[in-house]
Amino acid sequence: MEAVQYRQLLDDRQPVRFEVRLTLDDAIARLAAATESSRKLFSVTEYLFGRVSAADVRLERVMPTFHNSWKPMFTGHFVEANGAVVLIGTFGAAYFTRMFMRVFMAFGVLWSIGALWSLHKTPGQQLPVWFPFAGLGMAVLGLVISRIFGRISRGDITWLSDRISGALGGRAS
Repeated sequence: MEAVQYRQLLDDRQPVRFEVRLTLDDAIARLAAATESSRKLFSVTEYLFGRVSAADVRLERVMPTFHNSWKPMFTGHFVEANGAVVLIGTFGAAYFTRMFMRVFMAFGVLWSIGALWSLHKTPGQQLPVWFPFAGLGMAVLGLVISRIFGRISRGDITWLSDRISGALGGRAS
């Protein structure tokens, strides 16, 4: 149970399902029509950007005046089961952003472990006592930064859900 809580602390992806009352081909066509497949260079309005196929759907909100690497993106795929089409996926930060933050926080923890070992093995007082805590501070700082910037874009999940539901004529569950 605790492992799940720690994972949610580091990775706040949210699972979602969109039930569709269309055929698979129609659902793909309608979602692709609502999505821009290439970035607009001089756009002044926000738009839905990404790629759409049966096996891979990746969508994000593009706001020309604001960039945030921690913004939630939709990643999923279409599934046909019992004659119904369902778009299954998750909302969460980009893969590179999640991996970068994990490496950053792991480095902080490893720094602290190494600094504690160094304090233990080194005779005399050569390093400041706070030195091992610098790595833990880095890890906590990384977590705080992730939460702050993720919170700035928290409205993107609702925006993306509305656009996906509108294109597919379904509802999120």
